[in-house]
Amino acid sequence: MNGRKLIGLLFVGLATMSSGCDSSRPKVKLEGQGDSSVAGKNASLGRSVDLIGLWLGKATLDRASFSQDLATIKDADERNRIEEMAKAFESIAIGLEFRSDATMEVEIEILPPNSEPIRESSVTNWKIVSSDASSITILCSEKLDDGQLEEQTLRYEISSDRNHLTTIAPIGPELQSFQPRFEFERRIETNIADGPTIDPTVLR
Repeated sequence: MNGRKLIGLLFVGLATMSSGCDSSRPKVKLEGQGDSSVAGKNASLGRSVDLIGLWLGKATLDRASFSQDLATIKDADERNRIEEMAKAFESIAIGLEFRSDATMEVEIEILPPNSEPIRESSVTNWKIVSSDASSITILCSEKLDDGQLEEQTLRYEISSDRNHLTTIAPIGPELQSFQPRFEFERRIETNIADGPTIDPTVLR
């Protein structure tokens, strides 16, 4: 899977688990924006230090509310379908490495029920577009084969100790009301600047 499809999987609805979900996104052409420009904008905001480094995360749901709602569904097939969707979502493990050169490595693992594991990775550009005391919003961009750049905006809530990130997971309507989130913890690793391989399975 190329980087474009990976970012679509992560940020535009986890299409493999949401039936009928369209993971396509419009292509946005950005004139005159290269890696050095992105890095300069990150530095000018002064918050990139809060993100740079390695983060490992997992998907979470409000299980209590979900279980109560699931019990009200009378159709057994529909109940099983939604339960499998929730299990697949909760199986997601993600590794992020925000680098000081304005690139970000993303690795994702999904363990869908009764299916083979899905493991994919990508490298994109990133920049901070806004921030406040408790949140940082970044813009991810990736150059496509046709020369255009594709963008996706993502807002992270950041803890006061700067060691935990949380973001809302944009998934299908079946799970939206159960607080689907990706929760990340900073990892203290050596040689991050050398670009280590992220292994999300360490969460398990």
